[in-house]
Amino acid sequence: MQFSKPARLSAMIASIAAALTFAACGGGSMSRPPKVTQAAVPTAGAPPSGNPSNSSSPDHPANATVIGQIQSKGGWESCTAAFANGYPCASGRGKADAWMAQNQKTPSLSGSSSEFHIGGATPYSNNLWWKQLGPNNNVAHFSYDFWVYTANPDRPEAMEFDVNQTFNGTRWVFGTECNFAGTGKWDVWDGSGQWGKWVPSSVSCPRLQPNTWTHFVWQFERVGQQVHYISVTVNGTEHPVNMYQAAEENDHAYEINAAVQLDGNYRQAPYELYVDNLTLTYW
Repeated sequence: MQFSKPARLSAMIASIAAALTFAACGGGSMSRPPKVTQAAVPTAGAPPSGNPSNSSSPDHPANATVIGQIQSKGGWESCTAAFANGYPCASGRGKADAWMAQNQKTPSLSGSSSEFHIGGATPYSNNLWWKQLGPNNNVAHFSYDFWVYTANPDRPEAMEFDVNQTFNGTRWVFGTECNFAGTGKWDVWDGSGQWGKWVPSSVSCPRLQPNTWTHFVWQFERVGQQVHYISVTVNGTEHPVNMYQAAEENDHAYEINAAVQLDGNYRQAPYELYVDNLTLTYW
């Protein structure tokens, strides 16, 4: 059973935002839907009008903005099942015990990885971490590049890696979940309907190898009111995804952020995930 949610890291709608203290909850969060437990049929959606990219090439133009070593930057925020006011955050069945430790020398590729830990007493509890990177509504193409390492790859229910862009009332959630215990696929987020849903792609996501660095690069783009999941590259092997999913409406933040979420399993077995060379490139 899965309870993981996309990193929905934006301000509440105006009526809710007025009642919240943003400093206490990382800028607020829209309510999170329950995890889809019945796999949806993989779909590429309907390509929108315009000129979306058909290429999954990781090449970037010379004027692209590159934000590197995000895992080592200050100002990361986090939440577990719900905010103090009761609104869901990482969802799941309970409150996870979780922490993040930056500037780890080992294991590390850069000499400064970040260690994310999750545990606790309640099965299927999750924790979400995110780093705000500042707003920019002039960019539409994103490359999310990161390395991960764990000693206990049998313990995660799922792992989630997201990029979010919000402006003018719309939130483009580039939500990806390696759904180890559920679909066994890379699931992607679709923001349609009242709550949105996870949709499995055709790309398998097997459990990681223990004590081994694994390299992922996701390519996304914003096309009209849709999110285009272009491809995911795993250890140098590219896997086309080419799925168009809906953005979320009625969100009033202005932001770009990067996020990592860990999901607990049926025993809430504790584990750590090291993340290194976390880089977001956009243009």
